[in-house]
This record gives sequence, structure tokens and C-alpha cells, in this order.
Amino acid sequence: MFFWLITHLEDSATTKQILGASAAQGWRCDHVVPRRQNYLLTATSIEELFPGEVREKPDFCYVRMGSSAFIEGFALLSKIASLGVPCINSPEHLIVQRDKAQALLTLSQAGIPTPRTLVIGRSYSKDSIFRSVSGPPWVLKSRFGAKGDGVMLVESERSLTSALDWLFGTYPQVLLQEFIAAQAGTDIRVLVVAGKAIAAMRRSAPDKNEFRSNLFLGGRGQRVELTAELTTLAEDAASALGLTIAGVDILGEAGSYVVCEVNSSPGLKGLSDAMGEDLALEVVPRLFSAVTH
Repeated sequence: MFFWLITHLEDSATTKQILGASAAQGWRCDHVVPRRQNYLLTATSIEELFPGEVREKPDFCYVRMGSSAFIEGFALLSKIASLGVPCINSPEHLIVQRDKAQALLTLSQAGIPTPRTLVIGRSYSKDSIFRSVSGPPWVLKSRFGAKGDGVMLVESERSLTSALDWLFGTYPQVLLQEFIAAQAGTDIRVLVVAGKAIAAMRRSAPDKNEFRSNLFLGGRGQRVELTAELTTLAEDAASALGLTIAGVDILGEAGSYVVCEVNSSPGLKGLSDAMGEDLALEVVPRLFSAVTH
């Protein structure tokens, strides 16, 4: 097995975990950092893609492109895919997932339960907001972002107006979601690889003043068993967005779960710690199998 790990996240724990597992298992892996890479846009083969470098065509590319350098990496990824290299996840599916509004629309159209969500433009009216999404409180989000960035809990009508005025200084549109009270401050992250849910953890906010449960923000992860309901919901969400690997974030409680977000570059370190096993040892072979069978 020979693959390229395409990510600008050079210092992330997951990048180190994947590279370490590859070395330990004898998998051949080249780390390609998009924003450091020179490449020829008119190349007609992998051999001429990187001027001055000799690189063998990989079996597939494992793509982990966070929001901080998505644009820099997307053209390179699209070029690699055009040269016949399977990319996981593919450029066309990454572009949908990156836009939270488009991703939620896709999930909703596939019949997957999601929080009631309003896209708000700068010419908004308070009355239309209050008629559309019950609250307060509400969850306010930017359309783009990850790791809890651009997400806030709004607990009054007055705070909503102030938050919108502030956000519209940066973003042309924002998302307003209903607040899911059940299990507030927690969510369930399910890892789906090649169509199968393989692990899950409950993430909890670090303290009572923080409603976001992202591990990046200090949240804690605890292993949970994959029930039939969680498994089906997560697998269906990943399938609807065309993602071969996905971290599906689920809110609520059994019988009334909703998919909050789907991450196309899920971290493995926190979930591995919660599960008590190195998930890279399972993920990479599953990705290889997905493109060779």
C-alpha cells in the first residue's frame, strides 16, 4: 500500500498518528503539504506534476484539509484527482461539505434529521427570525469554519441583534439554528469509514460556561457504544454527502437524534484515546480497500 497524506496540518496529533502508524506497519506514505508545494497546473501525469521532484503515483490520497488552508489545497487536490488518483475525500464532495448551509441542505433533502436552521442575510428582519426558529437561546454560526470556530450561543433577542451586527462585519451570511436542549453541552462524534461506523465517543464541554464540546476547545471524550440508531444515522449522513471518511456530530438523545455537522477531515487522536486503540491502524487499510475493491 502506497498513499499520499495530503494535509497542511503538519503539527497536528492526527497527522503524526497517521505517519507513525504507517512507519510502524510498513505502509509507504508521502506527506504532501499543499501550501508548501510547487505544482504544474498543465501537467498530464503525476510524474511531471511536481517540478524538480520524482514522485511515484500513489494508490490513493488520504486528504485532511482543514479550513485554514482549504483554498490553497483545493486546486492541487483537484489536479491530482484529474490525473486519475483516487482522493479520499474527493474534491467535489469536499466543496459541498465545507459550506455548512449546503451540507445541511443536502442532509435534509436526503431525509436526515437536522436542527431547524435559518440562513440570515444582511437585510434580515427580527420578526422573520423569530417566526422561523424558536428561541432564545439560539446557536449562531458562520457558514464556513471548523473546530467550533465562528459558533456562539445567543441567549436573548438583544444579544442576537448585537451578534448579527458583529458577524456581518466579516460574513455576508450566517446560520441560526434551534438550540437542542437535550444533553446540552455534549454531542456524539461517530467516525464513519468506507460506509461503516467504526467508533463513537460522547464529547462534553470543558465547563458549564462553554456549550461547544469540541476537543480542540478543551472538551472531553468518552467512548460510547454504537447503537443501531446512531450507526444508521451516521452512515446515512456520510453517504448523503458522498464522504468516504467522515466525523458525524450528533445532538440530542435516543429517539430524537439530529445530525448537527459532518466533518470531512475528522481527527483520530481524541477518538483513539477515548476508544483505547490506535484508530489509524484501522482507518488507513479501510480507505485502501475502498479504492481497490
